[in-house]
Amino acid sequence: MKVVSYLIIILLVVVNFSLMSSTQAQTLYFDDVTTTASNVNFKDLTDNRYYGGLNWDDNWGIQNKNAKYSYFSTAVSGDYVAYNSMGDNASITSLGGNFNFIDATLTLVYDSPYNLQVKGYKGSDLVYAQTVILSHTPSLVKFDFNNINKLIFETASTGSEDSEGIYFAMDNFNYSMASTPEPSSILLGFLGIGGLLVLRRKNT
Repeated sequence: MKVVSYLIIILLVVVNFSLMSSTQAQTLYFDDVTTTASNVNFKDLTDNRYYGGLNWDDNWGIQNKNAKYSYFSTAVSGDYVAYNSMGDNASITSLGGNFNFIDATLTLVYDSPYNLQVKGYKGSDLVYAQTVILSHTPSLVKFDFNNINKLIFETASTGSEDSEGIYFAMDNFNYSMASTPEPSSILLGFLGIGGLLVLRRKNT
């Protein structure tokens, strides 16, 4: 009977902590956003306006690599990539809760090598900032921005509205949703640990 009680309590603890962990990582390839247009902005989409459960601002577009020669080498999977329309800064926000930005493949479309500023926010607080040197060769860039609710890709050379931005393409956006433990899950964990302590005391 004691062995069964131990096993049940241990199982409760394990299940609880597994529920508290982040959800499984997933990759957005941008090939299932549109199959009819060679170039489209997220703001004009209906079915995939919130692609991958994220809010892509109006400065994001989808480009078929075969439609423009300059984009030919930017896609590493399929034919479509995301890009910053008009060379403007572009942002991604969560629809609810936070997410973890793991990595993405980034490529410079025009111009010379350029420094891209990628920033991660939690609420209004800047918690991550990383500089990426863009080139015309696709590069898988590791970020590991955890538990954020907003990403900003800054390309404007001076940060002013009048400055000319830089076009970049993004493929294979790898992320996961960050799980927030509910009060019931936390209580379940404490009950399981408390049960283990009670049984241990009785056996001593």
